[in-house]
Amino acid sequence: MSQPSEVPKSQFAEKARTLAPILFVVVQSALFGIVHLDNFPGHHEGFLNILGTIWPMLFGGLILGAIACHFGLRGSILTHALFNLIGSTTIS
Repeated sequence: MSQPSEVPKSQFAEKARTLAPILFVVVQSALFGIVHLDNFPGHHEGFLNILGTIWPMLFGGLILGAIACHFGLRGSILTHALFNLIGSTTIS
């Protein structure tokens, strides 16, 4: 009986498997920043105002996305909730 031959993996498939988590984190961090843009009213006029307002949320989205890839969605949600709790107790 002969062994079934393995189908060689294409280089594209290998690159896609490697880049998929990175692409996921970048896209979700952009969405995270856009969704949280309403937290800062009055900063929607002008492209530079939007970029100046959204970059900290993009950075936060990158961190939460990395946490989601490493620890799962639950870990990312708990980190976000903890961050919001700390922020709300120190500001108010």
